[in-house]
Amino acid sequence: MTPAARTFLLVALVACSRESAHPPAGVWSCHSAKAGNCREWSGPGLAAGIDNLRKLCTTTASATFANGACPTANVTGRCTTADHSDVFYEGYPLRAVDLPAACTPAGGTFSPK
Repeated sequence: MTPAARTFLLVALVACSRESAHPPAGVWSCHSAKAGNCREWSGPGLAAGIDNLRKLCTTTASATFANGACPTANVTGRCTTADHSDVFYEGYPLRAVDLPAACTPAGGTFSPK
């Protein structure tokens, strides 16, 4: 199975298995220091349920799922959508100047550092 197909399948599974009509509160994150990025979920982004988000996160061996926001050290930018934020760090494969162009077409709002 290609990585794109695996990602699509995981997103579909998460979307189809909602825990309840009332998502959990707070901020949860999936940080991959090795990949140089972190994803935060809060509000409507938690509708898939904590267990499903944890499973989605830990499909990447080096990722850490946590109750709390992404680390703030060495951030080069943030892409915020309606249900999550992606945080990028020094060492991420895209250069900081290229991040806004990758964020906006996905429906996100980019903010540097």
